[in-house]
Amino acid sequence: MKKTISIVALLFGLSFLTSCESTVTMDGSVDARVDAVIKGYIETLADAESGWIFDVMTSEGNYRFYMEFTDDNMVTMYTDNLYYPQWNGVPKTSTYNIRSLQRPTLSFDTYSYLAVINDPDNGISHGSGNMGLQTDFEFEVETFTDGIFYLTGRVNRVEATLRPATAEESASVKSGGLMDVLTNAQNYRAGEYCYFMIGETKVSLILNARSIDISYVDSEENVIQASGYTRTDLEGNISLLEPIEVAGEMLTGFTWDSSASAFEADVAGAPQIVDAQADPVIPLHYMLGPNKTYTVLASMLDMYPTYSASENEFAYLFSQAYMKIAQGYGLELQELDLEFYMTEGGAPRMMMVYYCSGYQGWVTYSLTFNETEDQFTVTGMSFDDDAYGNGALFANAYTALPLFWMNKTFKIDWLKMVYGSYSMGQVVLVDGQTPAAFHGALF
Repeated sequence: MKKTISIVALLFGLSFLTSCESTVTMDGSVDARVDAVIKGYIETLADAESGWIFDVMTSEGNYRFYMEFTDDNMVTMYTDNLYYPQWNGVPKTSTYNIRSLQRPTLSFDTYSYLAVINDPDNGISHGSGNMGLQTDFEFEVETFTDGIFYLTGRVNRVEATLRPATAEESASVKSGGLMDVLTNAQNYRAGEYCYFMIGETKVSLILNARSIDISYVDSEENVIQASGYTRTDLEGNISLLEPIEVAGEMLTGFTWDSSASAFEADVAGAPQIVDAQADPVIPLHYMLGPNKTYTVLASMLDMYPTYSASENEFAYLFSQAYMKIAQGYGLELQELDLEFYMTEGGAPRMMMVYYCSGYQGWVTYSLTFNETEDQFTVTGMSFDDDAYGNGALFANAYTALPLFWMNKTFKIDWLKMVYGSYSMGQVVLVDGQTPAAFHGALF
């Protein structure tokens, strides 16, 4: 039988009864009844033999945790946070509480794996704007229905669910399954470019940890692009949080066929094998650039396998700029972004943006594009600086970095690696004396 407890309805009903003259009597005060509900929730959490699966939305998509609760306010967690692979299958114990606020509220009140993605330090959470991943660690209980807690974050109002795990899921989590299913998806047909067919249409597919990107060419030779957040179960099956229409059919997710070590696209009830090829199905220049799906490549030093000048001149210049800024100003060059946009007059531009310990500066470049060759050439440079002069300050700290781009031609291409939950692209120098490439996550 379906069982639903709505605390809002309970409180409304009780307040109505106690505000009217009536001969109706009820055992216990409102506070006592709320306390009884909370006690029941705690007992339910602690009594689950195989623990709980906790899904929560973030700015990166769905994050999943496995949790085991006790009735003395302790919770042991496992996380699927790919920024910290050393935590795979490693438990961390902290505390929790359920309090009576506007609604019964589940609070994770000491530092935990959940607190990491809420951390205002971008270097810890891998978020932006000192807001973590724009998620929550305190959750109002909306309803407890059919054994599942439906929750809403108190600050960012993100949706979350807490459902009982099976014994098989518990065992999988403790052997590293939470991260393994995500890395399996990201590494599927590694070094190749994935696709599936809908009729005669070849659909390019990028499997990210928490999302997918698709693109295809329609009958009028237009490149159609779409993306969607995903959730991956412990058997490796991927479901879309919202279906995507692809070439006139509805895509709902991907089923993992363990016997064939292959994904099948779930399209209108007719599975299609996800295959792969050596060459890009859709070249990245169709998707990266001014007014396109991706307009930003965000780069960090740990995206480069080497800082040797003979192997990647740009990585060497990036590392040298990091050291010069640290030595000269005591600041950390945390990130370099390439941002593509169009001026009001329709001219393409690229900004290289520095992010240094909370400060920001940028250099602007004029471009010409050669779409047929997937290339652009940098033709001019200017310091359209902010009121504080940070762009010039950072550039003067190591002038070789902004000057690197001038009067050179670069090819836009995919980079067959991932960073956290992000797909990667690169711009590769095509006319230099030594190899050089800017690596970045696609935004």
